[in-house]
Amino acid sequence: MEEDNNTGLNIEKFKIYLFKGLRLWYVIALSIILGVAFGIYDVRYNVPQYSVDGRVLVKDEYSSWGQEYFLPGMELVSGRNRLVNEIGIIKSYPLMLGVVQAIPALNISYYDLGQVKSTELYKTSPFTIEYDTIINKGIYNYRFYIKIIDKEHFLLSRDDFDKDLGLKCKFNQTLEYAHTPFKVNLKKLPKDFLDKKFYFQFNNLEQMAKSYQQRVYIYPEDEESSILLLSLSGTNYQKEMDVLNQIMNSFLQYGLNEGNAIAENTIKFVNDRISISADSLFIAENNLKNFQEGANDNRLVIKNNNVIPLLSELENKKLELEFALDYYDLTIDYIKNNDDAKGLIIPFFLNNQSALYRLMVGLIDKYSERNKLKFSAREITTTMMLINDEINTSKQILIENLYSRKAKDQNDLNMLIAQIKLENKKLSQLPTAERDFTSAFRDYTIQNNLFTQLLSKRQAAEIALASSIPNAKVLDQATPFRVRKTSPTSAAIYQKQILLFFILGIIVIAIIILLNNKIVDKNDVVNITDIPILGFIGKNTIESNLVLLSKPKSIMAEAFRTIRTNIQYLTKSKEKNVILLTSSVSGEGKTFCASNLASAYALLNKKTVLVGADLRKPRVHNDFNLPNNTGLSNYLINKASLEEITQKTQFEHLDLISSGPVPPNPSELLSSIEFNDLIVKLKEKYDRIILDTSPIGLVTDARLLIDLSDVVLYVVRQRYTVKNNFKKIIGEVITDKSKFGLIVNDIKQSKLSYGKYGYGYGYGYGYGYGYGQGYYDEEKVKKNKSIFSFLKK
Repeated sequence: MEEDNNTGLNIEKFKIYLFKGLRLWYVIALSIILGVAFGIYDVRYNVPQYSVDGRVLVKDEYSSWGQEYFLPGMELVSGRNRLVNEIGIIKSYPLMLGVVQAIPALNISYYDLGQVKSTELYKTSPFTIEYDTIINKGIYNYRFYIKIIDKEHFLLSRDDFDKDLGLKCKFNQTLEYAHTPFKVNLKKLPKDFLDKKFYFQFNNLEQMAKSYQQRVYIYPEDEESSILLLSLSGTNYQKEMDVLNQIMNSFLQYGLNEGNAIAENTIKFVNDRISISADSLFIAENNLKNFQEGANDNRLVIKNNNVIPLLSELENKKLELEFALDYYDLTIDYIKNNDDAKGLIIPFFLNNQSALYRLMVGLIDKYSERNKLKFSAREITTTMMLINDEINTSKQILIENLYSRKAKDQNDLNMLIAQIKLENKKLSQLPTAERDFTSAFRDYTIQNNLFTQLLSKRQAAEIALASSIPNAKVLDQATPFRVRKTSPTSAAIYQKQILLFFILGIIVIAIIILLNNKIVDKNDVVNITDIPILGFIGKNTIESNLVLLSKPKSIMAEAFRTIRTNIQYLTKSKEKNVILLTSSVSGEGKTFCASNLASAYALLNKKTVLVGADLRKPRVHNDFNLPNNTGLSNYLINKASLEEITQKTQFEHLDLISSGPVPPNPSELLSSIEFNDLIVKLKEKYDRIILDTSPIGLVTDARLLIDLSDVVLYVVRQRYTVKNNFKKIIGEVITDKSKFGLIVNDIKQSKLSYGKYGYGYGYGYGYGYGYGQGYYDEEKVKKNKSIFSFLKK
């Protein structure tokens, strides 16, 4: 039940604030107008934004495993990559710098200079700039402004023709700025070229590369997919298409170059060994040739033909071991003195199933992973530190394995040399001619086999290099079909601006309501006090303050009759009543209300007297056009009698006692016995005594008279009375609420104030604004059927 009550209260509060806000409808109307105006401006001068994208298929980490076994040497270019590293490579500065350097149109930007916005003329400029080399970097991003005069001449300015009105130059003429010579070449005369201004600027490609690093957006198409989506946004989609396509092409070339590096190093190493082996083969061939020319082949008899093949085999093994020992020394030295994989070569004699082969491949993979991580990491990260530790560990393990393999091969070589010596000793037992032939033929066979093997390995490496393919493939190039406009549409711009200003209007209204410290509607009064409101007085549009005398059938006159009726509930049908009217400050209409309330009683044939008890600022006599020479102040100091200060008014049953001359001590006079005696005498003579007093919030005069009064009417003026003052005074002076009542004065009839959230229903308890109904004598107002009338309604 309590929860329902709280909900009801919240709804009531919402309605209260809603109706308060509706009174400020013009703020919302102005906000919407401003929103439409700003929307028109945005639509007129909005620079369109476009987004273009492309798709790249990247081989995942295991996609290429197994291809190294298809052809000899393919293990040299087998690729292993991780998707996140490929994204880092694409966004790397070296790759991006290569991209912008590969597109000549990015070196210089051309713009059509409009009144509000400038449009980039990418590959569509009517003129081009020809230059050789930029010497001074101060020329970068400096704007040169151009006005085309005719086919031969143009004006060149450095400040948009402000102070520099332009230097007249010829097309194809060499100009110089910041030690950089250049020419302006005209391609074609644009339409309305006399009314157009252009400007161009030399671009810093390094800064442009950094900009594209931040602007390119790369993400996987799907969590399980190895397809990357690359997108760029900008005002000129043709330029973004060119840049995006070049990014994808450069990425493919980067992967191809990286995959070929090991094969190229292997070919280089084998070529060096082939050069050495060719010399040895040439010498062996000459020795065999010379022996054959000088010997009698018919007399040459070899007794032991098993020795020669064995020695040839042993010599081949010796050369292989010596080759391996040289490789071990070179590799150990390179690993110790370098921290990359550029010089690491996997030799042909290593079995791809051996531990040393796996260690070599593992170290190369770790170097490759670290290089990719460098592209994507801007600073040293934990991952980078971990991979460096892994590389150092792998290097130590590999070096130890190389030393172990070298020691083994050195021992094998020593044993092989001893065996060769033994076989040579056997050969020494042969005849001299046979022995020499055997040695020459053996040397030739060994060198020829080695040379042939090296040629075979080089061919295998070249096949692998030729068969190498990129680690990625472009699935979709950036084309006009993959361009979409990302800037908001005209309708979206209007909606945004109108909504924005509508919200700002709501905020302004909320601020106005929160900062407003004046009483505006009935709810403001009810929240402060539970003193009953006896009547509501509209704004006086009549020249005279005596409404009941000038317009006795008007709505305002009826409002005072309503107040007169409601006072009966406070007086409980007493025959003689003293009614006091006061307010918080001056200007709230207490004198106006006092005069008209007195007139209302007089029209009811009640003998009424209106007493000007405001001795500080006498004004009530002005409403009746009566003098103030003698009045209440004269009586209180015993300088005049009651008959002398009482004046007749236009109303038959209404008399006036004006304030009289302003005394120096008004408070003392009002609290004197003479004033009490005056009230007693007036009660004997009149039915109603109306006291117009000073503002109770400024002086104490009215407070002194509360005890003498039967009814106290507190006048509140809409949009004038300060709520804090009203609340403070009500709390201080009210001791007996039973004789207090409120009058709300000066209500703006043209405002939205009706129902229980406003004041309108208080006029005559249900009569409302009865224009044209025949009940009141009001001036007819022509209703203008305009948008403002509709909004007011």
